[in-house]
Amino acid sequence: MAATWRERIVLAREHGRFTGEERSLAARWSTCPVGELARRRGPTIVQLENGCPVDAVFSELGTSFFAAVLANDVARAEATLAEIEDQALITSRAAIVRPARGRRPSFARRGVTRRSVPNPSPRSA
Repeated sequence: MAATWRERIVLAREHGRFTGEERSLAARWSTCPVGELARRRGPTIVQLENGCPVDAVFSELGTSFFAAVLANDVARAEATLAEIEDQALITSRAAIVRPARGRRPSFARRGVTRRSVPNPSPRSA
């Protein structure tokens, strides 16, 4: 059995189809590429709630991947896997710049500087 979905796709291309076991693995969030990513990269990248991805993009991509595997569409499965990996990269970059939960960034990190603000002119009556 292949260790990653990238390897399974290579084998499916060689054999012209996915195996029944691979279709079963793609059907479960815990063993599909999104679940594989969650195990490898952790909750900073893919957050799961009750075993399902919280992020709508990962959810949609995982469903599309399963449909491709079910249809034995190796090219579409490979393209969808690449999209999942691209989304993981986007999410990881966002995780680097966002503050930790429960903490607000300092004024300096938000680009706020201390400066005096002129008083507004008095209103004319």
